[in-house]
Amino acid sequence: MAEDKRGAGGQRTDEERIEALMIQAAVARGRKDFRKAEALLDAAEALAPNEGRIFDLRGDISVDRDHFDSAVAHYRRALELDPTLEDTEEKLGMASLGRMQATKLASHGVLPDGLTPERIRRRSQIAMLASLVFPGLGHLWLERYDRAAWFGIPTALFLACVGLLQDITSEDITRIGALWTKYALIGAVAILWIVAFVDASRCATVREDEELF
Repeated sequence: MAEDKRGAGGQRTDEERIEALMIQAAVARGRKDFRKAEALLDAAEALAPNEGRIFDLRGDISVDRDHFDSAVAHYRRALELDPTLEDTEEKLGMASLGRMQATKLASHGVLPDGLTPERIRRRSQIAMLASLVFPGLGHLWLERYDRAAWFGIPTALFLACVGLLQDITSEDITRIGALWTKYALIGAVAILWIVAFVDASRCATVREDEELF
């Protein structure tokens, strides 16, 4: 017969309560309900103030919220209480790196007002996806109209010329000059596409007076 881990009267032991609270906190974290997750961890910590896994999960929540200073402190506390938490050591290193990057951005004044690292990542992803559709679209989404014109207009003109040269070479394949010009324009379009893709990501994080060119 399996051992009954419940206390007298069928009530849960503290260990079971802690496990249940941590599971609920992890679920709340997955739903981005960080306030509820923290409240559940507070209850778990009241029962087991020296449980390293509680602080490990607090660190995870802090990382989700881009609070890297708190994450580092929580991970360090978790390792002090339980040095066997191998994953926590790796997460501590990543949180420390995130804190360094955020500090560097802020110290150089390249973190736009009101933007957290998480929002910057989303801006970069959307801008890059838009730039994959057509050069300059990502810059339009970022309201960088000057750079949208720099990338979008030449690309549109080059593609129009490629279409014209395609008609010429399809009628007379011996026109080698037109053929090579078409390939050169295709190469230029490809370069513009790549540069626009990279620059759109950068424009999501830097100030207008610190551009790539």
